[in-house]
Amino acid sequence: MGMLFNIFLFTFFLSTLGPIYLNLPIFINTTWGIMKLLALLLLFASLWRAVKKGKLEIVKNPLFVPVSVYFMAMTASLLVAQNLGAAITDLTTIAFGLLFFYLAFSFFSSKKQIYWFFSVVLLSAVFVSLIGLVSFLAPGLYKGVAKNFIHEASYRLYLFNRERGRIFPLWDIELMIPFFLFLFFQKEKILRRVGMIGGGLVSLIVFLTNFRYRFLAFIFGIITYPILNKRFKKFLPLLILLAIVFGGYLFWAQNVLGVTIITRFLLDDPQLDILPLQARMEMAWQSFEMFISSPLLGVGLGNYFDNFSLRVGYAGPPVYYYGLPHEAFLVLVFENYKGPHNLFFSTIAETGIIGLAALLYLLKSLLNQDILLFRRVKEKTQSRQITTVLIISSWATILAAQFININTSLAPLIFFWTTRGIIAAIGQKKIL
Repeated sequence: MGMLFNIFLFTFFLSTLGPIYLNLPIFINTTWGIMKLLALLLLFASLWRAVKKGKLEIVKNPLFVPVSVYFMAMTASLLVAQNLGAAITDLTTIAFGLLFFYLAFSFFSSKKQIYWFFSVVLLSAVFVSLIGLVSFLAPGLYKGVAKNFIHEASYRLYLFNRERGRIFPLWDIELMIPFFLFLFFQKEKILRRVGMIGGGLVSLIVFLTNFRYRFLAFIFGIITYPILNKRFKKFLPLLILLAIVFGGYLFWAQNVLGVTIITRFLLDDPQLDILPLQARMEMAWQSFEMFISSPLLGVGLGNYFDNFSLRVGYAGPPVYYYGLPHEAFLVLVFENYKGPHNLFFSTIAETGIIGLAALLYLLKSLLNQDILLFRRVKEKTQSRQITTVLIISSWATILAAQFININTSLAPLIFFWTTRGIIAAIGQKKIL
């Protein structure tokens, strides 16, 4: 398959682990530091190879223009950014995501390579899920080990937070469920069993996170895969398996974490369930006001929080949100929300009408590419199944982006743009 492709797979694997400290006597001492260095080296190698061939293939891809326009729109917003450091940080995160789009497009050229990518995704999701299972069953052991590899604040905030009845996986594993469905619907028994066991484990950990948006992205993958592949008759065993896993989750979550995804959706807890939604509504309104104040370029990429802090203060008479004082509401906002947690709201607030137009142009181009590719591959074939896995997972990321600040989250960005790069390569290079 080639050394560069193997390095790419390893680089992608490192992106699934988060910034884990390696405690090694080297100048780059985290998994993400090594990942970024390898990605830049792969970029140099790919460009050098393109120079030797005398052509850059990605320029001919239909996504080259919309992706370039989107990145230029994000860059243009820096002209109005008050906090230039925050703007550059977010732009760098977006750039690294787009880098994986280019690398995936460049290094994928065969069906065998796609199988290897599937294997890495499946193994990474299982590995991350096992870590989540340990954090649930043996929190003391998990905390003791995690403190040696992850910064205290990060590991408390992103990996494990029992106080809110949540388990934080290292990776956005809810986006990977279509990969396990691919195994579940294969003819070989060993693949089906791996899909059932691995998919069951990943499903359990997704449930135990007790995040509403993760659950919705998970359901999106579960429903759309059999529909697009017309696998309705074989869907019943999967539903039975999921029902068993979900039943076990309800018992464990209620008795150990004290909350389930059902109670999260029912909004039983004013502080943990209703107040975060109120905070998001407030930030959505602030996004609109920022857009009105600067409609062309917005307030600048990564500058939402700085502008929000200036617009909302503690002065004035006390205001109560569901029995909590105005100050408590703002503390929740300032500590837990750095943006509106919605791709469209953050885009109009930070990059204005230019950024929004570029985003819509990009999404339309992605959809057009998916429709053309989906129509080209034959029904009820493995090529159709592979195509739908990549398409569904990438759009599940877009769905999740309506509830998270994806432009500041490197891991889902890398996953999204890697899948889009593979889809672009499949379409242009006729891999399937």
